[in-house]
Amino acid sequence: IKIDAKDQAGNTASISVSTKIKVKKKPPEVSSVSPVRDSYVSTLMEVSAVLKDNSGEGVDLTKSRIRLLDPSGNTIAGLQIDDGVSTIKWKLSTLLPGDGSKDGKYTVSINAFDKVGNCNNINYNFIYDTLFPQVISTNPPNFSTLNKSPSSIIIIIKDGTGSGTDLANTIKTLKIDGIVPTGSVTHNGIDTITYVPTITYDKGSHTIEISPIDFAGMKPLQPLKFQFTITVPEPPPLLSLSSSSIDLGSNSTKDSISINNNGGGKLIWSINSEFPVWLNVSPIKGEVETGKSSSITITMNREGLKPGTYVSTFNIVSNGGNGSITINAIIPEPPPFLALSTTSLDFGTSISQSSFTIINKGGGKLSWSI
Repeated sequence: IKIDAKDQAGNTASISVSTKIKVKKKPPEVSSVSPVRDSYVSTLMEVSAVLKDNSGEGVDLTKSRIRLLDPSGNTIAGLQIDDGVSTIKWKLSTLLPGDGSKDGKYTVSINAFDKVGNCNNINYNFIYDTLFPQVISTNPPNFSTLNKSPSSIIIIIKDGTGSGTDLANTIKTLKIDGIVPTGSVTHNGIDTITYVPTITYDKGSHTIEISPIDFAGMKPLQPLKFQFTITVPEPPPLLSLSSSSIDLGSNSTKDSISINNNGGGKLIWSINSEFPVWLNVSPIKGEVETGKSSSITITMNREGLKPGTYVSTFNIVSNGGNGSITINAIIPEPPPFLALSTTSLDFGTSISQSSFTIINKGGGKLSWSI
């Protein structure tokens, strides 16, 4: 270093000095930030950075600058403060809304200065996410009706522009009818949870419960609920007879038979046959609810019928099939019965021969002898 000195009288002097100067050019660094780089947050009051000096002279908190930029790159209103040592903060003038309207990727912009003039410009991002993920669809659909137990239950969840759905932890919240699922529960790493049950769900209403969680920790205050109902289709009516034949034998005059509905719904039946005069059937039509039965009474009038075999078949038609009933009866032949044309003969004084008649007023063959 050469120094030339001159006073007002014109005197001059020169001196040369040799020295070594160490120039510290390594800029300050950011040792930590809040929120953490690439993290997810659901509430935000301020952003901060801790600066690390590499000059040995300290960081210049007066020149150093920190700002918060919204997803469009605009500065969020706030006030910069520091701790007088190494930490600078940007304190927001107003809290960001928690209704999802300002969710997205935010940038923290830092200009770090030390006291020898070195500067380091650093930007990092984090996600502001205030809404929990939404269930877009379920299969079975909400309030759907099934005719059998589902072979799988699929839930599709979306987090919009948020931090993304934490499917691994969301799976842990799944319940069916308030019970942890029995079976395989998997996810595709994107948006879909699939449950394959190993049990069969019974007839009735069933509830799916799930609390979608995102990587910002946002989840609903109460589990989201979806319902499906299993209804086993009612079978059609089915006609069933307790017997297809009745044998009244040789002396019985009354019997009955049952019409059963072994199906579902209402069995409507009627008899479409005509009956012989000796046979009465009642009732000749009716209705039978599922699992119930109706009785038909068969009555035979034997009076005046000639000996022999009597058979009658009548048909039953219904909305659950048709059937027939055969009635068998016998009018037996009466036993032989001896009758005489007269019980006395009067030969008087001159008749030497007379006769009388043996009559069989019964049935069969009358064997007689004197």
